Amino acid sequence: MSAAYPPQSSSRQPAPPHCPSCGAAFRGPWCAQCGEHQLTPELRSLRHHFATLFEAVTSLESRFWRTLRALLLQPGAVDLAWHRGARAAWVQPISLFLLINVVFVLLSPINDFYVSFLEQRTYQPYSPWLQAWIEQLAIEYGPGLEAFARRYDQAVHLLARSLIIVQTPFFALWTALLLVGRGRYASDHLVYSLNTHAWFMIWLLLLQIPGWLIDSLLGLFDLELPGGAYFALLPWGLLLYLLLSVRRAYELGWWSALWRTPLLFIGLFASHMLYRFCQLLITMAVVVHEASTG
Repeated sequence: MSAAYPPQSSSRQPAPPHCPSCGAAFRGPWCAQCGEHQLTPELRSLRHHFATLFEAVTSLESRFWRTLRALLLQPGAVDLAWHRGARAAWVQPISLFLLINVVFVLLSPINDFYVSFLEQRTYQPYSPWLQAWIEQLAIEYGPGLEAFARRYDQAVHLLARSLIIVQTPFFALWTALLLVGRGRYASDHLVYSLNTHAWFMIWLLLLQIPGWLIDSLLGLFDLELPGGAYFALLPWGLLLYLLLSVRRAYELGWWSALWRTPLLFIGLFASHMLYRFCQLLITMAVVVHEASTG
């Protein structure tokens, strides 16, 4: 008399007749309803997972370097491609911005995005209107100006460069006003702003090399540029980028791009002032919250 045993499970289970994600019947290897792939032993293998990881990394890497090269050598090309819908070959503008922002935070040679308590209270265009309010909060939550200033400077040092993205919508709005009637969407202007700020952070980093070389050469003859070569070259590189990028991105003629370039430069500066104001409000809120709950 033979005992009945349950059937042994096989390592190769037949493909399910219905999609596990949406329940629709499979009509092939892919679900026609949601795009789910039928699960097979091959898809469970380590080889498949490593191949998928390698493909994802190399695809991102190739798109990143392609986008970076176009950003540096073909200003405005990524923006125009994005507007036309040719997006698969490029890194998402927000992803590119955040990646470059991380590098900028680590390697930036200047602290223009970091505004101390003293500078906010005294030297900004809005300082006269906010000074009494700032001092009142400092005395209430400091206690006192010096103690509050120390806490503010510690907080803003951590927040400042990660808040650079706050500046991008202001410049996008300014760009939209300058290029109204050009058949662009609000998202196109935001993409242009994100890419412009990404390029500017790269420029701030790369400019250290020619700036150092020029200062070293001038030093051999006991000469120097006021403020150094770095800050002497900084605005000219930005102006050139704005000219080339706005011409290509918005498909403008040279004269049309030329008269808009200084206005874009002014808009970028104004956006930076608004960023500083937002930085003040956010940092003050953080410091006051910590003081009231600490």
